[in-house]
Amino acid sequence: MLRVNIVRLLLVLAGLCLVSPLHALDGFAWTRDLDVPAAGWVRVPLDIAALRHMAPGGADLHVFAPGGESIPFRLSAAPPESSPGLTIATQGAPCRLASSSSICTLDFPAGQELRRLTVEIEGTGPIGFRLLSPVESRWELLAQGVWQEGGLHELTVGTEPVAGSALRLELHGIQGQGGPRVASYVLDLAVPIVLFQAQRPGRHLLAYGGLGEGPATVRRDPAQALWLEPGPEQAGTPPPLPIGPAAPLDSVRFSDTWEVSAPDAEPGDLVRLELSAVVYGAAREDLGDLRLSAGGRQIPFFRWSPPDPAYAGGDLGLQPGASDRPGESRAVVSLPSEGLPLTQIHLSAPATPLRRPVTVLYAQETAARSTWECVPEPPLPCRARVDLPGTAPRLLTVRLRDGDNPRLPALGVSVWRRRDVLLFVWPELEEDGTVRLLAGAESLEAPRYDLASLGPALLGYPWQTAELRRAGAVPEKPWWGRWVMPLGVTIVAAWLVWLLRRILSEA
Repeated sequence: MLRVNIVRLLLVLAGLCLVSPLHALDGFAWTRDLDVPAAGWVRVPLDIAALRHMAPGGADLHVFAPGGESIPFRLSAAPPESSPGLTIATQGAPCRLASSSSICTLDFPAGQELRRLTVEIEGTGPIGFRLLSPVESRWELLAQGVWQEGGLHELTVGTEPVAGSALRLELHGIQGQGGPRVASYVLDLAVPIVLFQAQRPGRHLLAYGGLGEGPATVRRDPAQALWLEPGPEQAGTPPPLPIGPAAPLDSVRFSDTWEVSAPDAEPGDLVRLELSAVVYGAAREDLGDLRLSAGGRQIPFFRWSPPDPAYAGGDLGLQPGASDRPGESRAVVSLPSEGLPLTQIHLSAPATPLRRPVTVLYAQETAARSTWECVPEPPLPCRARVDLPGTAPRLLTVRLRDGDNPRLPALGVSVWRRRDVLLFVWPELEEDGTVRLLAGAESLEAPRYDLASLGPALLGYPWQTAELRRAGAVPEKPWWGRWVMPLGVTIVAAWLVWLLRRILSEA
């Protein structure tokens, strides 16, 4: 009898193992248990922790049934009437301060729908504000206006998801009173909802921070669905990334090389390397000649461009000078490197009525045209945002068609560019081995790596930071360098001929 009971117990335990998705824990950095009481449609809300650990747009999110099979689902924002929303409360904010203004960065989980921003401002008197969000490496205006005093202020933003990971808040006060500051801010987000159909009751699993293509998207929107809260986030083990033998780096001549440093990376770790400005000056416009190498072999990588733009250069205190055309003034902006992939230029001027045609030149070629119009709202300065195309030389020129108006007394210029990040697996290095970034090979074709097939799912994978520790162009050979080898061969050949003649004459 005891033996029979033991056998029954073992069978029950085995059955539980068969319907438990525990094997799905392997291969994802984070998991959430979900007990579904009955078959049917289920809605699962996600919290801030999931949004910060997940790839943008849920590219790495999976839902597993009790048997371990992947379930189709849809990820969307809950309507305002069905959920109170998610709240992110933060004390202070990193700000760049000037005499009467400050530019602050508000951290934000990428790809989420921002409903409302409540910000506490330290400052006196009227305060002008502009709130911008990143869109395709440019800044897009969400809201602007003037607050008559500091304190708590609320902005209703809208219902469109914010692509990037930060908002830009510009604050402008009265000259001489000091720049206003952000004491705290609260972001109210729409709750992301995972919708799926459970075929049977049991313990399901939400998993993210892994690899692999997600299942098919659910298109149906059922009228009735069970609302279930997931369990606490559990740390899992993401799958190992491939670090097998890489293709040898052919004998291609590169003009520039940099050492890549990742002090905290171990072999097999995913590493992110953001390209610095100097790389664009050495590489081709399409970046197709970039290579990572170690020990004479290529390191496969996936190139990703975040939605947030990078500051490329500019000057907030320019004074437009005379142009070669009557009724026109101009300002010249120097960039840190040529070949930067510019996306946008911001022009600012004191708060006065303004309407002037603007032309941006790359060398002598027109890159963009616009008309700058401003109805002043002091202390908010006049601002124009002009989209820029392609790569630019080291210098660009802003022409202002003043007509019969005097030149602007001051002009602020901020230039923005695209960011590029290389994601790759840190390799096994031999003693004194070095990872290098190579650029400057005109005839080289763009690489095609299998790692790129993982695509956006890599963005939620745990990663380490890398940087270019030492940037240095390969020294150019002197003008006479190409003559050294032929001249040496000629001298040796002449000496051998002389020696042979001498031997023959003495014979």
